[in-house]
Amino acid sequence: MKRTLGVVVTLVLLGGVAFALIPDDKPAAVETVTGEIGSEKDAFFQDPEVVAELKAKGLQVQSTPIGSWSMNDVDVSKFDFAFPASKSAANTLLDRLKIKSTAIAPFTSPLVVLAHRPVAELLQKNDMAAQDPNTNVWTLKMAPYLDALDKGRRWSDLKGAEDHKELGNGAIFVRTTDPTRSSSGSLYIALLSYLQNNTQVVSDEDGVQATKGLLRKATVQQGDQQTSTGAQFTDFITNRGPLAFVYESQAADVAVQGTAPEDMVVLYPDITYVSDHTVVPMNPKGEKLAALLRDDPKLVELETKHGFRVNGQPAFLDRLKGKKGPVFAQNIQSQVQLMPAVPETDLLKRMSDLAKGVVTK
Repeated sequence: MKRTLGVVVTLVLLGGVAFALIPDDKPAAVETVTGEIGSEKDAFFQDPEVVAELKAKGLQVQSTPIGSWSMNDVDVSKFDFAFPASKSAANTLLDRLKIKSTAIAPFTSPLVVLAHRPVAELLQKNDMAAQDPNTNVWTLKMAPYLDALDKGRRWSDLKGAEDHKELGNGAIFVRTTDPTRSSSGSLYIALLSYLQNNTQVVSDEDGVQATKGLLRKATVQQGDQQTSTGAQFTDFITNRGPLAFVYESQAADVAVQGTAPEDMVVLYPDITYVSDHTVVPMNPKGEKLAALLRDDPKLVELETKHGFRVNGQPAFLDRLKGKKGPVFAQNIQSQVQLMPAVPETDLLKRMSDLAKGVVTK
């Protein structure tokens, strides 16, 4: 704690006048900062080390986890900051609220697909997944997956499925969050739309119409969807669905803590997105928090502890040395074939609405 100089400690006699200087240990004032955050960051803000470091810098964060797109349905202006999981959601808030502050993205996380090892091996046997023999990193082959999704193939159709009775006769699909409420779900819609639109980013109404059938199929067969990626991740951990679309950071977080399922496999789609987790400050307190998350060395270290990539680097891998568990990619750029641009926000929202069966103009 920084010590400030107060009244007298040492007696100094000058012409019979005594002076004393006494150190004042009174702690610096702590301001409460309120905000809404993407649920995948809840564990970070609840971490006692994070709480302590923020307090040492004069802030106490009170955060509410919520789906990133749901932030547009509430009055976030009453908070000090919002912290969605993507630039698209952040830019929408900036535009809607006419915020002049600069948004800051202190860390990123690629979107990945989680599976249990027997499922990953079944996909591998059917040329929908591969494991690098040198790094042991897993890849989900999106073109064959999309073909299976489009044709309505079932787990029981796959070669070797007789050894996986637990999968039943269900359709092959990746479970996601609600794309109208959550950033990860909407980015899955963006990814499928790119593949279905002849590997072109959807840029007009023709593209929307060309992709809506597949997007609807990919969504409706999931049934009820979670509104946040935190809940989505919990569903996977509790064995709801064989494949789940989440952030790499969520898997890395539990791997670092040593609580990941023993057979959890992280598959990197060969075409995917890296999501920029972006702070939208509403006032100077929010700006201070955003700057600390970007610049404070201790907080940056703790961000990597929770599986986030800072400056694109997976520093969390250092914490996994010698530990059993899922294998993570060192370099995302060399792991995936392509990271396409995200469609314009209005088109992405329209595709997400159509995927959910919401009729819009």
